[in-house]
Amino acid sequence: MLDGADLARAIVASPESPDVDDLDAAVRVHENVMLPRSAQAAADAIASAIASDAPAGLLAHLEFQR
Repeated sequence: MLDGADLARAIVASPESPDVDDLDAAVRVHENVMLPRSAQAAADAIASAIASDAPAGLLAHLEFQR
């Protein structure tokens, strides 16, 4: 949901009647925010999955993400 809200903000920040180039720019702005956040979430999940306390640590990670 956060990704969708970020994309909506990027689109709304573009001019009143955005053309394709404006929408492409909005998506690029959104991706610049979303991709690092997604990469960090994936890295955290992988680290939890292969940690010495797995699967307990992974389950705790997933519960925390709720």
